[in-house]
Amino acid sequence: MTDLLIRNLSPELEQALREKAQSAQLSLSAVAQDLMRKGLIQPQTDRGLATEIRRLVPTEALGHLEIPRDSGNISPPDFT
Repeated sequence: MTDLLIRNLSPELEQALREKAQSAQLSLSAVAQDLMRKGLIQPQTDRGLATEIRRLVPTEALGHLEIPRDSGNISPPDFT
């Protein structure tokens, strides 16, 4: 296995990692590995299309365009 050294963590990020590790009763390494695994390997299936657009397109490019949140109660179109 390979070791990874991460330099220059902000104090806020370090504190958030420590708190997450402590609340989950895990080591800092275990928490960091889990976060990297979730962020890099596991697909992000819980995001909707509008969320992905917001993530990929800079806010300035959208201008005043508002993308409404999916309420989950929209029926699919009938193409018959």
